[in-house]
Amino acid sequence: MRRLAKNGRPPAIASGSGFTLIELLIVIGIIVILIGILLPVASALRRQAKATTTGQLLAALDSAIAQYQNDEHDWPGPFPNRVVPAATDFTIVSQGTNVPLQSAGTNLLPTRSEELLLCLQGGLNVQWTTATPFTATSFTYIADDVGRGHVGLSAMHRGRSGALMPINGSISTGLQFTNDTAVPEFVDSFNNPVLYVRAIKGQSDYLNAFKGPLKNEVQVYQPTSPFFSSSEPLNYTGSDTLANETRQRDRYILISAGPDGVFGTADDITNFGLPKMN
Repeated sequence: MRRLAKNGRPPAIASGSGFTLIELLIVIGIIVILIGILLPVASALRRQAKATTTGQLLAALDSAIAQYQNDEHDWPGPFPNRVVPAATDFTIVSQGTNVPLQSAGTNLLPTRSEELLLCLQGGLNVQWTTATPFTATSFTYIADDVGRGHVGLSAMHRGRSGALMPINGSISTGLQFTNDTAVPEFVDSFNNPVLYVRAIKGQSDYLNAFKGPLKNEVQVYQPTSPFFSSSEPLNYTGSDTLANETRQRDRYILISAGPDGVFGTADDITNFGLPKMN
C-alpha cells in the first residue's frame, strides 16, 4: 500500500544526479572525436621534433668536420688526397666490447659514412712507412677505440687526436642496415644512416662530383631506393641558380632520409638546404 505524506500527497522522488545513458554516449563520442583529432597532431609534432633533432645533429657534424678540416687540411676520409694508400679496405684487429658483424681478421670495405665516424670519433688506426714519401700501409678498425679519437690519420700527425663528436645515441652501434659492416655510422633521429660524401678538391667535373659516391652510399643502405631511378642525383645536388654546377662545390654533403626513411624524397634533411626535386 502506497504511503502518503502528512499532507496527503505522495512523497517527491529525488532527482538523479548521474548521467543518463544518452548523455554518457555523447561524452564518449566527444572524447573519441578529440582523440581522433589529437593523435595525428601529436604524431606530427613528434616527427617535427625528430626532424629538428636531426637538423641539430647535421649542424654538429658540420662543426666537427670544420674542426677536422682545420686540423688535417682535408675533409674527413681515411685516404687523404695527399697520401697514396697501399690498401683499399680495413682489417678488424679487435672485436672489442661491441661485437661486430664480422670476426677479427676480416677485411672491410666501409662506406664513406662509416669513414666519417671513424675520423671524427676514432676507431681507425693507420700504419705508415717510416721514410718519405710517407705511404699508408694498412688501416685497422678497433671497436674499443670509437670515442677515443683517431690515431695517425695524417702522415704529419701520428699521435692520437681527440674525438670531435661526443659519444651519444647518434651512433648505429647495435643497429644493422642492409649490407652493413661492423663499423658504426652516424644515425638520425629516425634510426637511419646519415649519408656523407665528400668532393675531391679541384675535381673538374663538378656536375658529377657527388653522383657516383652518393649512388654507392644509397645503394649500400637502400638497394631498392627510388633515388636513382632516373636523374635524381643531378637534380638533387645540382645548383638552383648556376648551370653545370653542384651544391657544396669542393666541399661535402650530409643527408638524412627524413621522416619517411627514404633517400631522395622531398622531406630529406641536408646540410645544404632543401633538396631540389622535379
